[in-house]
Amino acid sequence: MKRKNKGWIVYPASTLAQTDNAFEWFIEEGDRANIDIEIRCMEDFAISCEGRIRLSYRDLPSEEFPDFVLMRGYDTQLSEHLERVGIPVINTAKSMRLSKDKMSTHRLLTDAGIPTPKTLYRPGNRYDYRQVCTVLGGDAFIVKQIDGTQGMHVYLVHDARELENALAACPTSVICQEFIAESSGRDIRIWVTGDQAVGCVMRCSENSFRSNHSLGGNAVPYRLTAELAEMAIRSSHAVGLELAGVDILLSGTGYSVCEINGNAGFRTISAVTDANIPRRIFEYIVSRYLQ
Repeated sequence: MKRKNKGWIVYPASTLAQTDNAFEWFIEEGDRANIDIEIRCMEDFAISCEGRIRLSYRDLPSEEFPDFVLMRGYDTQLSEHLERVGIPVINTAKSMRLSKDKMSTHRLLTDAGIPTPKTLYRPGNRYDYRQVCTVLGGDAFIVKQIDGTQGMHVYLVHDARELENALAACPTSVICQEFIAESSGRDIRIWVTGDQAVGCVMRCSENSFRSNHSLGGNAVPYRLTAELAEMAIRSSHAVGLELAGVDILLSGTGYSVCEINGNAGFRTISAVTDANIPRRIFEYIVSRYLQ
């Protein structure tokens, strides 16, 4: 009988309290793919440097490693150590770091020739309202915390006072970004695994310019055209991600990529379509790492 492969799925501890986590779904689909899945909490790991580098889990030395790790959080120190000992980590520490940094993301997308909203970064958050308007081409624009997630610390600014308030509310550096009014309250989310776009919805909000599911946005199935699929796959590859959620805005002149999420959830798409994202993830992992 063929040996079962082993995989860790590593989550932040905060996920353990969520009633709609995907633990059982991942375990079930892993078993279907001949993989024993173990759910681990990243806060239970420790890396120590004491003559040599050691990894422990719940204070016990880690001696048996899995065939791969699916990282569902942004602790790149842990990812880098696992990569260092030869374990495939999906997504890699480098790609997760780049995708979380919104300015790095937009630089890479621009280098790859992929349309994005006009974006401005100034060290130290030294922004002047009129200067930003001139660069971005409008009296209203978006302020985003450079490493924010789930639509948090994102503000629509119309004047100098609102800019001042937005900067004060963000605990780290921000970017300023063109406001595409045609896409206010809606965007397209596409899930990518490797070289395939495997799911697509339109996310909508009636109460906010942000469409995030975590902020109360809704989703409806959306037709995944060849153009959208190619844009999402190219965007994912541009930042080095193997698994990604790509957020695309609509305007009168076409599509532009707003953000790329290296830790995209799939509650949104599973609620409105029959797409099985965990199954597609394991199909990719088997074909790429376990043959």
